This record gives sequence, C-alpha cells and structure tokens, in this order.
Amino acid sequence: MLCLATAWADPAAAPQAAQCQAGASAQVGLVVFGGWRAQGDWVLRWAQALREQLPGSAAQAGLCAVPGPADAAYVREDIDVGGLADAVLAAPASAAPVWVVAHSSGSFVAQHWLHEVALRPDALAYLARVRYFNLDGDAGSGAHALDAGLLRQLGAATAVYVRGGGGDVSANAGAMQALAQGSGGRVRLLALDGSASGCLPGARWCLHDVVVTRRPHDPAGFDLQRDYGSLDEAHPVQADYLR
Repeated sequence: MLCLATAWADPAAAPQAAQCQAGASAQVGLVVFGGWRAQGDWVLRWAQALREQLPGSAAQAGLCAVPGPADAAYVREDIDVGGLADAVLAAPASAAPVWVVAHSSGSFVAQHWLHEVALRPDALAYLARVRYFNLDGDAGSGAHALDAGLLRQLGAATAVYVRGGGGDVSANAGAMQALAQGSGGRVRLLALDGSASGCLPGARWCLHDVVVTRRPHDPAGFDLQRDYGSLDEAHPVQADYLR
C-alpha cells in the first residue's frame, strides 16, 4: 500500500493523505472520497468492495481511498488534494475511465481535488476520462464547487440520492436535485430505490448511507464506521449508480 504524504514541520498540522493500492495495471481507476470524519481505513474497505463492482478490467485497476474532512463543510481544507492530484497524474497515459465517487461532505473534497487536477499539465485529457458520482453530497462553492468550468471538462457527472418508502428521501436529496437542475444538462440526476433498506420512516440519515450500503447498520440514523467498513452479505455494497 502506498500512503501519499508530505513531510511537515508540525505533523499534527499536516493534511490527511489518501491511501492508494496498486492494481493489475499502473492506472488508478477508482478514487473514493469518504464523508465527514470518515477514517481512511473505513473508506479503504468501502473502496475495495466498490472496485469489485466496476465493469470489465476496471475491477483490476488501482484505487485511492480518501478520508473524510474534519468538519462537515471542509472549511479547514485538511485533505492533501494536491499530493493526490500529482500522484494520479504521474501514472502512464491511458484512455481508460477513472471512476470518482464521493459521499456526503466528501463531495467538497473531491471537487477541490478535481480543481487541483485541472491546474496540472495534461489535465484536459485526464478529466475527460473522469466519471464523477456525487453521492448525496453538495454542489459546493468556490474552490470546492462542481462549477460550470469543471463540468465542461469532466467526462460525465451524476448526482445521486435515495428514495425510501412512504415518500422519504435521503438527507441531501434537495442539494442533489438542485445541482442537476442548475447544471444545464451536464449533471445526470439519479434516485436509488431505498425501499428495502430497512431504514425507519423519516430516517433521512439512514437513507443517506444507502448510497454506500444497500442496508445500513443503523435503521434510525447512520454509522459510517460500520456502513463503510463492515460490508458483507447482510450489508452489501451499493453500486447500482455505476450501472
């Protein structure tokens, strides 16, 4: 495993780094961004389960798992997106898709990273390969925004939310709908079926994690440690949006 990190005078002040694993090819085919306070190891286990659901040879590509930000709005910018941008662009050129998946507050980090990528040489060719999935997250603002300029460069972008039984929707459904509606047709809107998720009536934050696992561990809320890190037959990874 490669941990992308930079030497800092004060280690406590250093941004958190992504964890990357090599695949059968030299390419990083999957980059996964965890939500608020999600630890790197939890996100890594989610990314590993998700990679198995990718089509064809993409399931053998390298992956990077990015921990969640320390604050829900990513005000501190505490993730080393610059180091990750340099790392993924260092791989040999390829025409293969890059699957980028961000959950909740991780969307701010992912979009910040995409802006960082856009500043690098040969960024246009790389961004054209990106298929970005914003999972019940946010459009962001400023350097964290999925703005028109970035959308023109991406290969594809999808905003994903969940519909449960009885008309319930996931916590950030409104943000996903607004993102798609304001994108001029550049963002596809996708509603996943959460009616079999086990989420209780009105449990919007349980539905919020149905984008990660088809059956979240806490039917009344969310439990990122288990929903990311304990994916199994009883709590299978959610991958319908990839198809």
